[in-house]
Amino acid sequence: LGTGNITLGNNADLTLAVTSTGGRLGINSVSGTGTANVTLAGTTSGDARIDLLTNGTAISVPTTITGATTGLVGYVATGITGAVIAGDITNNSTKTTMVGTSGGGSMVVNGIIGGTASVQFSGGGSGGSGSVTLNAANTYGGATTFNAGNTFTLKLGVTNALPIATAVYMANSSGNGGILDLNGFDQTI
Repeated sequence: LGTGNITLGNNADLTLAVTSTGGRLGINSVSGTGTANVTLAGTTSGDARIDLLTNGTAISVPTTITGATTGLVGYVATGITGAVIAGDITNNSTKTTMVGTSGGGSMVVNGIIGGTASVQFSGGGSGGSGSVTLNAANTYGGATTFNAGNTFTLKLGVTNALPIATAVYMANSSGNGGILDLNGFDQTI
């Protein structure tokens, strides 16, 4: 889709299906009104990601992740700063929700990450340095995995930004775990 903006009409849905293993789709901002929604459909086993391409990119509508196979589906701030996920992300599928950065990117997640699936925060040695800030008390029911090198930071913006019942796994693939910055907030694990 490139670097254009997508505006959804009242109650419109946009489905972005990445159909190849390791597939990537690039977008800029997505906004809408009413019950407008983005569905990220992971239709193959393996990973599929939506690259956010422009500084200040905003996803202001809710996102639903679907898929009946394993792998990761989610958003990555690709070498940009100031990306904002303002809408909630809900994943009740077998896919793992991915939120990450590469190439020194930064992302703020103001929406709630919910559903039954696990979440992986990606960056650092496996995808480039960067940071993600969580500004909501998230409610997802699965595990939390850090797939990051030493140069990736997950920063809390509220107390218990990670669900208190989540299992947390550091250093998933890179031998490092990244940095969990409490940023003056408390987190029960």
